[in-house]
Amino acid sequence: MITVMRGYVAAGAALLLLVGCSSEPSEAEQRTADCEAFAAETPGTLELDWAADIMSDPNSTPEEQQEAMKVAARGERDRPYDCDVPADQKLFEHYREMRSQ
Repeated sequence: MITVMRGYVAAGAALLLLVGCSSEPSEAEQRTADCEAFAAETPGTLELDWAADIMSDPNSTPEEQQEAMKVAARGERDRPYDCDVPADQKLFEHYREMRSQ
């Protein structure tokens, strides 16, 4: 019985070595997970969050604050977020920063 259990333990250890013991996802896996979560966000919320961050940052430039006011004034967006759309890149970067904190 003990020999059989040792065999199972050895097989389990070998399997862990084959698939990797790291619990950290690769950058590609993390980006994929972030893209899926980004797409699931309610449209419009990230623009307002980004604008609020810029407006409350004492180091933001007047140009950045003006852009943030424009974004906040535009209101809700009419499409879901997509990390692969160039127009959403700035929001996606902001989203990933928020998730990493």
